Amino acid sequence: MDPEILKLLWGIPGEPVPPVDPEELKTVFCENRSVGPELKAVACRTMMLSAVVIDPSNALKPWIKDGLPQDVVFRVMAGIQMTWPEIGGSTNYPIDTADFFRQLIAANEIRTD
Repeated sequence: MDPEILKLLWGIPGEPVPPVDPEELKTVFCENRSVGPELKAVACRTMMLSAVVIDPSNALKPWIKDGLPQDVVFRVMAGIQMTWPEIGGSTNYPIDTADFFRQLIAANEIRTD
């Protein structure tokens, strides 16, 4: 994965992590604890989804509503074939992005309102 995208997702190594709202931290922690052994896979797919959302090509725009991906985006990302990414070594996405968008288009769920 592109190191610049990793910096956008995780921050710059060595720089301070900003404080957060304790209730948000509690919510995320409690929700992630309920995921169980799939937590790593959920976190990895969340990172990938975040990378696609912030990609400068803006290819996901038709499936974004009020700043958030539509449900179909989560369904496709949850099930698409994916490999564990290299950390800091690769600039490639661990999914076939063409297949990702083919699946989104095939679902035919683009919001227009």
